[in-house]
Amino acid sequence: MFSTPPGLRGPAPLAALLASIIVLAVVVTALATRGGGDATSGAPREATTSPEASPEPTSTPLADLDTTVLTVQRAAFCDLVDPAAVESALGGEPADVRSYGNGESVLIASGIKDISHEFGCRWKRGRAVLRGWVFAPPVTPADARLLRTEARRADDCVVRRAAPAFGAPTLARTCSAGKGSTEASFRGLFGDAWLACSLTRTGAPAAVLDRAGEWCAAVARAAATPPLGQPLD
Repeated sequence: MFSTPPGLRGPAPLAALLASIIVLAVVVTALATRGGGDATSGAPREATTSPEASPEPTSTPLADLDTTVLTVQRAAFCDLVDPAAVESALGGEPADVRSYGNGESVLIASGIKDISHEFGCRWKRGRAVLRGWVFAPPVTPADARLLRTEARRADDCVVRRAAPAFGAPTLARTCSAGKGSTEASFRGLFGDAWLACSLTRTGAPAAVLDRAGEWCAAVARAAATPPLGQPLD
């Protein structure tokens, strides 16, 4: 997830990028299955919350947002994400919020660190976890198709071909996260930015994917240039 595809004007080759994606995906899946750590760094924000709930969604469905015409900034965007979208996807206020930036040393598992080549963030409430990240180096359409192909090969995952587009090229999938949880994610190319987002929570894959679509619409709106709903300077 952290390195740069070949042909990109970035710091690392595609092989390293794809290897990092595979390693991090395995670690994140294992951690989600155990209900343990995370793939982000930074100081947590603690909050007193009740166990995961399921309020009615209040966010914009991804199908109502034409992401194929959006341009995304390859920069930090986490502070621009609508807090209401976070609470809707998690089922309440997050108990822990973390973020990381390009070039930071990121703890991806106990005792294992890697250098980030992206901007990302994570919100957590009980067993429900939200993530969003964008590659710092630019990505070409050809390299985006390679990244999409790699994402399709993940174990215990199902590609959701009928899901709304999230950039172009795009991919939506659901993966088993253990203990009755599903990780639903979207990823795609916005201009020259590879943007991805995910929701992990209990529930049937189709229901989690729908809620993830609303979450990813909020991520795309926040990461857009300029952010949708934000006034121009």
